[in-house]
Amino acid sequence: MDNNIIYSIIIPQRNSIDTLPRLFESIPERADIEIIVVDNTPMPLTKEEIGIARDYQLLWSSPERHAGGARNVGVENAHGKWLIFADADDFFSDFAFQKFDEYKYSKSDIIYFCVDGVYSDSGEHSERGDTFTNLVRGYLCGICSEEDLKFGYCVPWGKMVSHELVNRHNLKYDEIRAGNDIYFSTISGYYAKNIEAVDSISYIVTVSKGSLTKRRDCEVTKARLYASLRRNLFLKEHGYSHKQSSIGVYLYEARNYGIKVFFEFMGMVIRYKQNPFIGCTRWIATFFSKKKEDSRDAKYIVR
Repeated sequence: MDNNIIYSIIIPQRNSIDTLPRLFESIPERADIEIIVVDNTPMPLTKEEIGIARDYQLLWSSPERHAGGARNVGVENAHGKWLIFADADDFFSDFAFQKFDEYKYSKSDIIYFCVDGVYSDSGEHSERGDTFTNLVRGYLCGICSEEDLKFGYCVPWGKMVSHELVNRHNLKYDEIRAGNDIYFSTISGYYAKNIEAVDSISYIVTVSKGSLTKRRDCEVTKARLYASLRRNLFLKEHGYSHKQSSIGVYLYEARNYGIKVFFEFMGMVIRYKQNPFIGCTRWIATFFSKKKEDSRDAKYIVR
């Protein structure tokens, strides 16, 4: 780590050159901030091709390593006290770094912030960030426990993560097609002894057609099931069985891919010693919630 660098902003990039300038514009040009863009395309891009005229590191990772591998490369080359992860199609709020500065000398391992969501084409509010904002605010007012926040905030962005914490426990992102952040967020939350939550929106997450969160194809669903099974097994083995999440939605989605895929998914469940009925009391509510979400975002979903 470099004592002069406070924040390392780590950005995996694949097919997002058009939105990268917006993200860069939301990051102040300061000596204590380093930006690390990790290109994840088959043919490495040059800075000239990206076309952003400011100082940043441009690294490359094989596309077979996916966004998780790109984030791991970013961490390996980071120098800051705090790691802040961002996706290339998102951006920081206007006052994000002013708020970060209030906590830059904190001794906490993770500092969680509120996030907002917007649709990329219209700029209208999206509910994608609401879950995480509700966790932060719930924790601050005593509705949510520390466990709820640490194990429920399963996204890479919207938080300051201590570089020392990541190095101390050699934390890595899963290098899978989707859901690479689920396990990392869970284990970093587990090892975080001191956390803080801040009722301030630091990050704007976008929704666009065909983005990973809106893909429903078999390989993406399989990767998300794998990540959830890994997370659940870790929680079970470390005394947090009550925080395991339902995997029913992935088995339900498997119906779209044929009986062979369904049994493949069930085989994964058995290998990870999972109870497929975890969370079954909430299945009906989850089903209708997902139906509502898919109906609302139908034009963004790719199957």
